[in-house]
Amino acid sequence: MPNALPAEFFGPDLYPRTAEFMKRYQETDKAAARANSVKKSRGQEAVATILGSEFADDAKGVNKDPLELVEGQTVRVFRTDDASSARHHFDTGKLVTLNLQEVVISRSAGPSNTEIRLHHPRWKSGVAAFREAQLS
Repeated sequence: MPNALPAEFFGPDLYPRTAEFMKRYQETDKAAARANSVKKSRGQEAVATILGSEFADDAKGVNKDPLELVEGQTVRVFRTDDASSARHHFDTGKLVTLNLQEVVISRSAGPSNTEIRLHHPRWKSGVAAFREAQLS
């Protein structure tokens, strides 16, 4: 932040090493901002990028869980901070990962039925076995 430190109290004459550090920091910050520019995409371009990507992580498996869910089982994942989410607003898919940190399900998406993975945190997320009868 230019001029964040008043020169009469924190000027380069009083604190030359601090001033040099601030200069180096600002130069490095600007260089990092230029190097990390993110290409923005929307609509069909974003869909094509997502569906054409490789998975960033391997399936971690299902830890022993009191729900007795198994890898590959069809489950639903829902928010627990809303009374209607478990019934009306949930994601379904095949269970890929279940541990203390997250629930990962896979499902097909797009016209080519490409597999995608949805990651949900365990905090304020519920997971349950899914049956078609639950939709009615």
